[in-house]
Amino acid sequence: MKGNQRVIDALNRAIVGEQQAFQQYHLNSKVLLRVGLSKAAQSWHQESMDEVGHMGKLMERVLFLEGEPVAGEETEVVLDTALPDQIERALALEKKAVQTYSGLVDIAESVGDYGTRDLATDILQDEEGHVQHLEQQQSLIQMMGIENYLSTQF
Repeated sequence: MKGNQRVIDALNRAIVGEQQAFQQYHLNSKVLLRVGLSKAAQSWHQESMDEVGHMGKLMERVLFLEGEPVAGEETEVVLDTALPDQIERALALEKKAVQTYSGLVDIAESVGDYGTRDLATDILQDEEGHVQHLEQQQSLIQMMGIENYLSTQF
């Protein structure tokens, strides 16, 4: 099925965002595993796998629309060694993803591509859940203090 180029371009922007999030969360996981924060490392690993799943669904949709999915785009990944910094960076990525998917929903709706709209809506809900989780972690750090919070992450 030949898709609308605006939709394909928006899907590809979402793929790049998912790729960046995957790489960032995977790096976070490895950093925390190395310092013994295995629970936090496992959480980042699971988040990175969620992003890979999103990326796969987006690529499948681009192919279905007879477009060419982007792959191997260069993205910015930062080595954050402190868990609060990792959370802050991830929150910024997830908020950007919410904007990306909200825009994708609007574009898809405007051209009558309801399959893409539904896919973007599903992923948007996942991203909103990620934002909520990260904001909750920031609140816990504020309430408990960083030392007490970190003691729960082994």
